[in-house]
Amino acid sequence: MDTSEWRQNIKLIIRKKERVLFDGDVRAFSSFNEKGVFDILYEHSNFISLIRDKCVIHKVDGTSSEIKVEQGIVNAFDNKVTVYLGVLG
Repeated sequence: MDTSEWRQNIKLIIRKKERVLFDGDVRAFSSFNEKGVFDILYEHSNFISLIRDKCVIHKVDGTSSEIKVEQGIVNAFDNKVTVYLGVLG
């Protein structure tokens, strides 16, 4: 991977109380909040939201995977996205 391609990625960490579910570089992250579906891409503005339904991980190799979500919190800051699942009620 060349340097220009690497800089288009974001760092994603998805964790539950008990363990880390995902930790790596991705192209994008998608989920749902009270307004509907949203995507977080490289250079996204700082962002925090409650999430529900599912998380979609858009991997660097072009594949995607999903994690079912009842509720959680996502925080995007400086091309790093951290998702905390199962932390509410």
